[in-house]
Amino acid sequence: MESWPHLQELQKKYGGAPFQLLAINAEDSRKDIGFFFTREHPAYQMLYNGKALAAQLGVPAYPTLIIVDSSGKVLYSGVGFDQDKIEGIIRNNLPLAGS
Repeated sequence: MESWPHLQELQKKYGGAPFQLLAINAEDSRKDIGFFFTREHPAYQMLYNGKALAAQLGVPAYPTLIIVDSSGKVLYSGVGFDQDKIEGIIRNNLPLAGS
């Protein structure tokens, strides 16, 4: 939940084709964290009960951020959230509309 405002800002700033943000909640069902969804209205897609996908991606801890380009190449994977670093990777590696 600590990273939520940062993720929300990224989606609002860069959201749309070709940038899409997807949050994966590994443990909780949508019902279990429905209060958060209802209260905060995330601007990005959220996957619930994503434990199997998180394991498949090799997520070591939470929050983990993975940036993947349109070809499927992993551009970044790291635990925690460094706003400047993340935005730099997005700006420099993803073909964003209007950039």
